[in-house]
Amino acid sequence: MVWDDSFTSFFFGPPSVVKPWLERMREFYEAVKGEHELVPPERASVELLKVVHCDSLVSKILELNEEGGVIDYGDTYIYPGSLETLLAVFGGTLKASELASEEGFAYTPYGGLHHASRCRAAGFCPANDVATLVELLTRKGMRVAYLDFDVHHGDGTQEIFYARDDVLTLSIHMYYPGFYPGTGWYDELGAGPGKGFSLNVPLPPRTGDEAYGAVLELIVKRAVENFSPDFVVAQMGVDGHRSDPLGGLLNLTTNTYYRIGKMLRSFDPPVAGTGGGGYGRASVRAMLSELGNAPDEEPTPSPPEAWSRIEEVLKYFEENIPWF
Repeated sequence: MVWDDSFTSFFFGPPSVVKPWLERMREFYEAVKGEHELVPPERASVELLKVVHCDSLVSKILELNEEGGVIDYGDTYIYPGSLETLLAVFGGTLKASELASEEGFAYTPYGGLHHASRCRAAGFCPANDVATLVELLTRKGMRVAYLDFDVHHGDGTQEIFYARDDVLTLSIHMYYPGFYPGTGWYDELGAGPGKGFSLNVPLPPRTGDEAYGAVLELIVKRAVENFSPDFVVAQMGVDGHRSDPLGGLLNLTTNTYYRIGKMLRSFDPPVAGTGGGGYGRASVRAMLSELGNAPDEEPTPSPPEAWSRIEEVLKYFEENIPWF
């Protein structure tokens, strides 16, 4: 597992979100420090931020690192001196990929800054570490599957690879009017040569563990098997947990996160996992479940509308994606 002490120093959201995020990271560290080998990353270079991002976005990050301020429309902050944490996050995601190549699966509890697109910061994400890793892997000739389990749609990563057929982006997220970021309907399939390689599973509120488990079995496993990637990058956000203040309406428990982690470790290609979202005190329990701790809650049932949505999505994919 990858760990850097700066992971407890800064987060890139507003002050009201920073405190619970950093508390989550400190609690996670206390929980794992005696159970897992913690491998430090190397700080990434500023040039690495330019692998998938515009010079203008990188320049703005550097500018705000001196004075602090909001870098998007109001919810993504750069605090003075926080660039060091951002570079550690990028380095941690790269280190996780190196460890995964050796061990099959590796994890960093920070990272998964999936809302940042090429030229725009968004959603607590000043720059996109997972997209950067995916791009670097494709430059080595690899086919990469990017799997996003955060409660919010992985819109930035999708945008960056929307016209590519060597990258599969698959996001499972909550979707309803007014819920951030408002994208990720199942007809967003990609463009040009990338048509059919952008998959979205937009789930209704109160989906619950039972239906989410069906998504893992019927869609995620099938997509990974048929796409046959050389490497998997996973955004393992836990903010769909029922106790989360931002995404708890999805009504998931540690049972779902245990299944996600078990599934990822079962894949043949290497898997690099990143922490993603999670803002309540239950975040640490959900993260530990992803790493193999037994679930400590009863599974939540799923309403008819969740099962109907899954059937709808599955039918659409089968009719519109030849390789699926």
